[in-house]
Amino acid sequence: SAGTEKLPKLKVLNEQSNEEIGFTWEVYVSQPTTKTNEKGFISSASVIEAFLSLSPSPNAIKVYQAIWNKQNKSKGKGQFVRCVKRRTDKSDRGGNVVAAMEISNVDSVDKVYRIITEHMKLGEVNPKACECMRC
Repeated sequence: SAGTEKLPKLKVLNEQSNEEIGFTWEVYVSQPTTKTNEKGFISSASVIEAFLSLSPSPNAIKVYQAIWNKQNKSKGKGQFVRCVKRRTDKSDRGGNVVAAMEISNVDSVDKVYRIITEHMKLGEVNPKACECMRC
């Protein structure tokens, strides 16, 4: 019919998904060189589990254990965490770093939740999941 043309289909992006936008977060959690059994000390494995459990989607956050040459020497009881945001779209094959931050004394699920929601801006984390992990 005259005057009607087919328009190309547009892909609708979910604005909440870092994966669709083309970003991923890499989180590196310090692995202590000595064992610590202090009361209130959260292990690096617990920090890693909190990041993975609170991640809004399976590919939004990748978490790794790390040992740096100069470990964090602060007197706090928490772990040292380095978060790196990388672009993952097809035009940027190298995964260039977009943003990075380092946080010391990550010693609770609440701090992991705050890092994910406020600093990483992944606001679609379920607060009830955080409550369950506190127990």
